[in-house]
Amino acid sequence: MLVPYSVDVRPSPDGGRLVEVTLELSARQLAAGAHAAGRLLQERYRVPVLDSTEEILAMRELNRLADELAAPAGTGARVRLTLTVARLGRLREALEAFAAGRADGVLLEDDVRMLPDVHGMLDPLADAHQAAIRAALGAAVPHP
Repeated sequence: MLVPYSVDVRPSPDGGRLVEVTLELSARQLAAGAHAAGRLLQERYRVPVLDSTEEILAMRELNRLADELAAPAGTGARVRLTLTVARLGRLREALEAFAAGRADGVLLEDDVRMLPDVHGMLDPLADAHQAAIRAALGAAVPHP
């Protein structure tokens, strides 16, 4: 499944490099990403007590990412989504964890429907994430 992307590098206010990745996602891809992030939230954070500030921040970030993907998914149109390198990494990790968890786990009806789209996004998002990391480290930015 094709996931067109571009990597943009510009100076940050503190003189460093600000790297962002713009993905062009279909409504199905957005819905699959939102579903995967939402299921991961349910699985990881359903316990009533979180032990650390890091867990709380990770939960909040994953929740924000799920909401950001779900909002435009209902429009039916392709959407350009701009993410930092770190947020793209979180999205990639959520999709990978969702796919891995379905290999041997219980599949809900929505999981079955979303799984092909999740699998189709794994390699393209890995490529985009690697390109963004290379750009953040100062390497030339390849264009897909």
